[in-house]
Amino acid sequence: MVFNNNLLLGAAGAGGGYTIDQSIRFNDDDSAYLTKTFAGAGDDATAGTVSVWVKRGNLGSIQYIFANADTNNTVYLRFESNDIIGIVVNNGGATKLSVQTTAVYRDVSSWYHLVFQVDTSQGSASARRTLWVNGVEASLSGTDNLGLDEALDLFQNNQHYIGRDAAGRYLDGYLSEYNGIDGQALAPTEFGKFNNYGVWVPIEYTGTYGTNGFYITGEDSADLGADYSGNGNDFTSSGLTSDDQVTDTPTANSCTMNPLDIGGPGGNPTLSDGNLVITGNTSAGNQNCRGTFAMTTGKWYWEMAYTSDGTQAKRMLVGICDNTAPIYYTYSTRTAFVGAYDGVAYHYDASSSIVETNSLGVTFGNGDHIMFAFDADAGKLWFGKNGTWMGSPAGDPAAGTGASLESMPTGERWQPFCSPWRLNQGTFYFLEDTWTYTAPTGFNALSTANLPTPTIDDGSAYFQTTLYTGNGTAIGSGGNAVSQIENSTFQPDFVWIKRRNASVEHVLTDAVRGVTEELNSNDNTLEETVAEGLTSFDSSGFTVGSDGSYNTNTGTYVAWQWLAGNGTASNEDGDITSTVSVNTTSGVSVLTYSGNGSDNQTIGHGLGIAPKMIITKRRDTTGNWIPYHDAVGINKTFYLNSTAIPVTDTADAYRAVPTSSVYTIGAGNNINNSSGTYVAYVFAEIEGFSKFGSYNGNGSTFGPFIWCGFRPAFMLIKNITVASSWEIFDSERPGYNETDLGLYADLTSPEYSARYMDLLSNGFKVRNANGITNYNGATHIFMAFAEHPFGGDGVASVPAR
Repeated sequence: MVFNNNLLLGAAGAGGGYTIDQSIRFNDDDSAYLTKTFAGAGDDATAGTVSVWVKRGNLGSIQYIFANADTNNTVYLRFESNDIIGIVVNNGGATKLSVQTTAVYRDVSSWYHLVFQVDTSQGSASARRTLWVNGVEASLSGTDNLGLDEALDLFQNNQHYIGRDAAGRYLDGYLSEYNGIDGQALAPTEFGKFNNYGVWVPIEYTGTYGTNGFYITGEDSADLGADYSGNGNDFTSSGLTSDDQVTDTPTANSCTMNPLDIGGPGGNPTLSDGNLVITGNTSAGNQNCRGTFAMTTGKWYWEMAYTSDGTQAKRMLVGICDNTAPIYYTYSTRTAFVGAYDGVAYHYDASSSIVETNSLGVTFGNGDHIMFAFDADAGKLWFGKNGTWMGSPAGDPAAGTGASLESMPTGERWQPFCSPWRLNQGTFYFLEDTWTYTAPTGFNALSTANLPTPTIDDGSAYFQTTLYTGNGTAIGSGGNAVSQIENSTFQPDFVWIKRRNASVEHVLTDAVRGVTEELNSNDNTLEETVAEGLTSFDSSGFTVGSDGSYNTNTGTYVAWQWLAGNGTASNEDGDITSTVSVNTTSGVSVLTYSGNGSDNQTIGHGLGIAPKMIITKRRDTTGNWIPYHDAVGINKTFYLNSTAIPVTDTADAYRAVPTSSVYTIGAGNNINNSSGTYVAYVFAEIEGFSKFGSYNGNGSTFGPFIWCGFRPAFMLIKNITVASSWEIFDSERPGYNETDLGLYADLTSPEYSARYMDLLSNGFKVRNANGITNYNGATHIFMAFAEHPFGGDGVASVPAR
């Protein structure tokens, strides 16, 4: 295949105007790489730049992006076995540079942009080498003895490898837009930019390459190492075929199977070939894996070619799976699953009963292509083989008729799923140009460009985490004006502040109750007026006085800020009139009301869709914080200011499932005393911006992966099986993966370390075995807000983190 690369198109897919049409897949099992030995010296041995987009495949091993080597001189950039990035320069047999990133890079669902720049003519050692990841300079530590004006062999007359090193250690993943710039140290803004929504996207490089520079695109499938810089510096390929030119790119990110969302009673299957081939091990137990995409709405098509190990024919569960199902459980306890097994189609429902469907006549064997067409809006999955849809009458996905495996619940998030038994194998085809058969009319490939357009392109326009240092200045002397620094700014209506480096209370202020009116999430105390607290909601942040909970000199603080309505209105939808500040776009409502002491009373929230989470606090006297969470349900009581698990209750409880206009409360003192005044923070789920769900812990440092459909900026998590605290994570502390800093919403404790989480392009991965966030067998609830959506029609694919 030959693609027309470097097109300057509209916003669709790229979200920035520049579209990349293909990438090169490097499978380490194939010993795949590109290589070239330059004929002579380059332009300037002291300077050079490498810019490349990378999508990772396998994790946890040394993998080279590039390596240049002769007898005594080496320069390389690689992923280390602990998934950090390492850079090494050896000159004359001596190590002159050996540095590594502080951050780890384990996101396999999207693309990273790496820019490595070296210029030894720079005056300071730290300026002589720099690595940028997605437009942000990476923190590097290690040994740096690069001499001033020291000559390097980055693009000199030595052997240059892409995808391996001289010792034969190979990359597993995808590379795209590989620019090698000889003799120039260039900034990442030559190759990418932050678009209007704050997403790093590729742009066309229009500069020069130097004598030994090159531009590898994979544009010609018959010559994947062809140089398009104009220099004719073509690379020779080894272990690569035309099938390794793929249309999974930084501007049209495609679904793969997910090595972070893997496990089962039979252990872990093996993923290869860009995480598109899944192979079981010798275990007789199921080995489960989900895809990197979830289907909430729309029509989707993909294929899988099946290969048996010869002894366990047709032993492969394959189909779709509810993304809330614990991946490491057996299929029979899965929340919802459909698949084919021993030639019969099965559906496993929420009660763990097995519904057998023989009427489809499903059988499959070696070499068969299994077809999947899923209509998420109708909740139907059609199953086919080798171009024929199964069932009697035969299914017709395009018409929405005929037999389907099972009608699945709508409104859920269904992911491609596979569970091999022993050494059975499946090869997935999510990309349209790899399909053997034609998708039914109206059904699309699982690419970010085909996802629905998100309601919110830029999460920072509605939610932000801001870190600041106190100055101890009183309001009379100007106070401390805290400004938002992310892509967008807004006037917040709800601000939650916690000092990070001391045991100090959480302080919550909102525009409906008014400035200086403080509540504390860590206790049941009544509302307090704090003159030196938060004194104004500003156009791009807020101002605080000298109170120690807000602004101790040299104290470090975090502030979580939400945009509601920037104004209030009376809402008479329910039995109890409320005063609301509501934002229907972001699904946030802040409201106050006076109780009437009666049971089953409704309150209007103004969101227009049913909320998934509500947190209520009595203001006029002591009272516990009363949450509602969709995964907990009604007539249950637990407290934000307590470690206690939910218990059955009808007084201090939410008495009916919320509707698009109202929610219902009991008559308890904490939620509806006849003389009580209350505030409630009400949240609806907005696809691509917020998610309120649950997951089951496994007690392992390789914890569960939770799909959100966005890159999280904030998470609040609670174990509801075993008594434990509420823990808060955000993308600003420490600002890179692993995110290891947690704060407890129910305690005054300072920030805790070693609370490992990976915040990823499409969700989060629990990396700790702590009982608060990953107790084995326990259910944990969470609420999360987005930094950026995963993708969508007309918006950029969010880079990996």
